[in-house]
Amino acid sequence: MTDLRISDLQENGTGAPFPPLANMTKLVTLILRSCNIIGRIPDFVGELTSLKTLDLSFNKLDGEIPDSFLGVKKAAYM
Repeated sequence: MTDLRISDLQENGTGAPFPPLANMTKLVTLILRSCNIIGRIPDFVGELTSLKTLDLSFNKLDGEIPDSFLGVKKAAYM
């Protein structure tokens, strides 16, 4: 799978942790907009080296952007 788009799950209740997507290394597009995700952005997101589009807007994320994002070179939209 290279494309995952999930949006507008705000009716999801109190929130959910970031989905376990570490093994999806070929993802090019990851859109998790308005999914009521809580917590920190996991390090593995920055290790998805094929990622060109990342949208995590309108969630309840906290903390800093992981250092693993320093290696993201192909991203056109974050």
